[in-house]
Amino acid sequence: MYIYKLYVKTHTNTGMKYLGYTKQDPYTYKGSGKYWNLHLEKHGNDVWTNVIFQTDLKNEIKQMGMYYSILWNVVESDEWANLKSEEGDGGFTHDIIALGKRNGLRNHELALKGEHPFQKLKSKEKASQTNKKRNSLLIEKHQHPFQINRQKNEKTCSERMKKLHKEGKHPAQKEENKEKIRARMLSKNSPSKLKKECPNCNGLFSLTNFSRHFRKCKMGD
Repeated sequence: MYIYKLYVKTHTNTGMKYLGYTKQDPYTYKGSGKYWNLHLEKHGNDVWTNVIFQTDLKNEIKQMGMYYSILWNVVESDEWANLKSEEGDGGFTHDIIALGKRNGLRNHELALKGEHPFQKLKSKEKASQTNKKRNSLLIEKHQHPFQINRQKNEKTCSERMKKLHKEGKHPAQKEENKEKIRARMLSKNSPSKLKKECPNCNGLFSLTNFSRHFRKCKMGD
């Protein structure tokens, strides 16, 4: 025969309460509630236990559990760690579940695992700040990957330009050569360089002077 004990545990530091039942020794039994056990994990197992009812009949422990659950409003009250009414069977009474308290339990569990959305966001912000500090330090030392790649590219480009310049293939040299060739062609084709033969005296004269000579030469005839 089992003796069922209905008990109230009160945390001596925080005042949080928990209503439960057990067939074991209620003074050594911690309780099975998830929210209650998380509270003990955070604040320590420093509790005071008060047995308020005991019986060898399961139905009686269930009735008394429901009675005190409703009397003290253990599910909705923030003073109690119960997530459900104590019915003596471990089941949930869905119509009086305190959703806020259950969501609080879920958030607490996520926080313990480091998986709460706020923790993830904080971790990202911390990582971003760390990267910014690291990049600033690398820039100061001229060791940032972008700086290193730019230096390599500039060095490679400089060596390539020197080689092209040495071979006379540098773009600036090509343009310079074009200008020289253009100037030379213009120089050769300028009126002062071109010659024309006078039909009167068979002399060669530049195009700029030919007309003046031709008039004098003709008048002389």
